[in-house]
Amino acid sequence: MRPGQTVPAFEEAMRELDVNQISQPVRSQFGYHVIEVEERRRQNVTQESQREQVRQAIFQRRANEELETWQQEVRSQAFVDIRL
Repeated sequence: MRPGQTVPAFEEAMRELDVNQISQPVRSQFGYHVIEVEERRRQNVTQESQREQVRQAIFQRRANEELETWQQEVRSQAFVDIRL
């Protein structure tokens, strides 16, 4: 798992565990969990991970482009009347 893939309660409990350690039951909005950390990686370079990173980068770029387009439309339709 990568950071950010689970809910905060799960991530916090997972982060506090050492390798080969098993947690006490952890409660989240999805129920109770028992977590075991088998290993920690410094960098995930699997093809699936790389594809997900690319997907997220493309999604973010498209979202930013759409936001910019929407902001330009709103600004072009805005009417501001300043009276002093």
